[in-house]
Amino acid sequence: MARRRPTLEEFKSVEIKVHLGCMAISGSPPTKAANPSLVNLTRLQEAARDAMFYDVSGEGNVSLSITHIRPEKTIDSVAIIGGIIDALTDIAYVDPLQVTEVFYVEESGEPEEYHVTVSMP
Repeated sequence: MARRRPTLEEFKSVEIKVHLGCMAISGSPPTKAANPSLVNLTRLQEAARDAMFYDVSGEGNVSLSITHIRPEKTIDSVAIIGGIIDALTDIAYVDPLQVTEVFYVEESGEPEEYHVTVSMP
């Protein structure tokens, strides 16, 4: 049995996100703090430079999806989200104001690691 192709109207109604880069980083994420860890910041920035599929240099809005796996809660999620947004500036986007959606999930587990996906909404 042949598969039916969607009509143009059906196709236009589907939301499609374009993934620009996916990263999995071991250890703690960078945080928005007075003295952020340079090791955590550098680890994310290096992973982002390797993972970005497309250069977004100022081209519209982006969405971040963050999954943080850690044994216990020691830092608030707002500081983590802010640290990741700051760290990805000039790599995944030019201006942090381009980040218009953030999805953050925290899970209990070991070893500590986090996953970041950058998409165009």
